[in-house]
Order: sequence, then structure tokens, then C-alpha cells
Amino acid sequence: MMLYKLKAMTQLDYISDLLLNERLFCSPYYQLNDPFEGLFLKVARLAPDDIHANRTKTVSPFSVDDLIDPDGYFDVRVCSLSSSIKDVRLWSHYGGEHRGVAIEVDTTGVSEPFHEVKYRPNLPVFDDSRFVGPSIREALTVKTVHWEYESEYRAITTQTYVPIPGHIRRVILGTRCTPTDRKVIEERLPSGATIAGTRLNPYNVLVETS
Repeated sequence: MMLYKLKAMTQLDYISDLLLNERLFCSPYYQLNDPFEGLFLKVARLAPDDIHANRTKTVSPFSVDDLIDPDGYFDVRVCSLSSSIKDVRLWSHYGGEHRGVAIEVDTTGVSEPFHEVKYRPNLPVFDDSRFVGPSIREALTVKTVHWEYESEYRAITTQTYVPIPGHIRRVILGTRCTPTDRKVIEERLPSGATIAGTRLNPYNVLVETS
């Protein structure tokens, strides 16, 4: 599967590390930009012999922090990629206002699996009388529909980097990427990778590769 990492040219240190060392950086999950990241609701049910057993109580919020050992939760990291770069908002928010790049990665055979993020209208609700909770992967692969345009896939790991030697296929330049920045990318391009451009399609308001 081809997935994409968008970056602004102001993040050249990150881009250089990704292209020259062929590895994807994984951020600690608590540094992700969604303030609702890893939050969900739980339903606490009363015991069967309780006179109010037909009632439930929803407790909010319950965090992914509660699923992880307090001494180890800082080790959980996330690497986020997109399955499509057509949405103009992706380039505006993550691609340096269309001055940056999208790095195309063939994730087939990569050491860490990438899991598709599911989007819901509200925070997920887990209903369990024992409440063992969701797994960490379940908690970190559900987001609200506000983020649906990202078409996100995630690697969830304890490693700082996901190695991708030989898996970078293209570096796609934003519509406002300058000739100087293109030269910078060319100097860092991995063996076998190519450069592509983008154009704006005014008829469907999408970003297309050229």
C-alpha cells in the first residue's frame, strides 16, 4: 500500500532524516495534535441484583493513559501517514501551505504494520461490566469525523523510528514548492526514488499529481 507523509520545507531536518536515513519518526502519542486523542467513554453497569439494574451510567472521559502502565506509557509512539494526498486541507495544514512535500512510501513488507484509522461522529463508547477497556491499538485508531479528510493510517509502536530502506518511491512537491526547494530535495533523494509535481484541479477542488 502506498502511504504519504506530508511535511513543510521549514521541517527540513525531519525531511532530510527521512530521505537520507530512510526511516519514519514516531511521535509520543501524547504529542499528537488532536486534544481528544486516546479519549473515549465507558459505560458502567450496575450489578444484576441491584434494584436499578436496568440503568446505566456513562463516565467521561477515560483515557488511553489508563490502559498503559503508568511507568511505561511514554513509550507508546505513533507514526501517521495518509492514504491520499488529494484533499487540499492536507497540504494546507501539513504540507507547508502547499510549499512542502509529500513523501510516498510503499509500506508493503515494512517492519511495523500500519492500521487504518476509523472515523466516528463522537468519541467511542466501550460497554463492559468488567471494563477491561479497549486495546491500545483500538484506542489510538479511532478519531472523530473532524479528521476524516486525513485518510490516516498509523503505526503504533514503542520504537522511535520505523525503518523503510528501499521503500520510498516518490517525493511529491506542493504546487507552491520553489525551484530552490526542489534542488534541496534532489540532493537528498534516495536511490530509486523520483520527484513528481502537483496541480490544482479547479473542477473537483482536489490536488492531483502531475
